[in-house]
Amino acid sequence: MFDLSDGRVIDGSHGGDSARFLNHACVPNCEAIETGDRVFIHALAPIAPGDELFIDYGLSVDGVITDDIRAHHTCRCRASGCRRTMLGSNARLASCRCAQTVRCALCLVSHTDTAHADI
Repeated sequence: MFDLSDGRVIDGSHGGDSARFLNHACVPNCEAIETGDRVFIHALAPIAPGDELFIDYGLSVDGVITDDIRAHHTCRCRASGCRRTMLGSNARLASCRCAQTVRCALCLVSHTDTAHADI
């Protein structure tokens, strides 16, 4: 499922195209760009033929994020910048290990632990 900014949802499992095969990675090689009623997949880096395509799912959850929800959405992408969750920015903020005063400046802009290198 892909949440659009206007609240609608695209469910690729019902007649969807090949974009439904995109997998999650914390350091993706693609991103989804919403333009009007369409979603485009844009390469963030050169992609060789046969390479797997990854986007950051940035999943959203209604309500309180519990330990069970975190466990259900654990990321195992093994990327050097893996944040260990497929949840979106609210979850990133909640699981952030940096000082409270720098969370907005770093955690919500850069989604990898390397953002904290200068702290």
